[in-house]
Amino acid sequence: MSSQSPPGQDPNLPTSGGGSGSKILIGVLAALALGLGAAVAIVLVGNDSGSSQTIGSTTALTRSVDTTAPKTITQEKTITQEKTITQETTPTQPPGPKIDAATAKEVTATAASTAAAAQGAQIPASDWDARCTAVGGGTTSATWNCQAASNNGQCSGPLRVVATSDTAGRAEDVKVTCEQ
Repeated sequence: MSSQSPPGQDPNLPTSGGGSGSKILIGVLAALALGLGAAVAIVLVGNDSGSSQTIGSTTALTRSVDTTAPKTITQEKTITQEKTITQETTPTQPPGPKIDAATAKEVTATAASTAAAAQGAQIPASDWDARCTAVGGGTTSATWNCQAASNNGQCSGPLRVVATSDTAGRAEDVKVTCEQ
């Protein structure tokens, strides 16, 4: 007995739908779609090993696979804006000893008297008016900017006082001048 195919159909094709060959094909396509989706997810997510601090980063990955023909893979990746914060601080005072305003004024008067003597004016340290401002503010400082003026008005000028210990300092950049 020979089986007869309906008219217009190839006699070598099965007449009933869904043989084992089509089930295998659907299974292979589904496995390929899942493998491809996993590979794409690994590539998209990645690993950033930078040293900066990241704030507010969100990554969402969505994958949907339709197991009926035709195969469809949909992927979404959402990344919010990344913000890197770098904070640098600059100290206003170098570490080390600090002196108060009274010590800075004493050093200023002594240095101004010495500078005046080098120019021929003999003015003792007690006859100087010294005004000093702490670099960085405060009541003690490692560095003071000072202005000296002799009480008789003959000599004046700026200088800087730097603390050498917590009770002493040295004058630097002395620019005291005297009129003859």
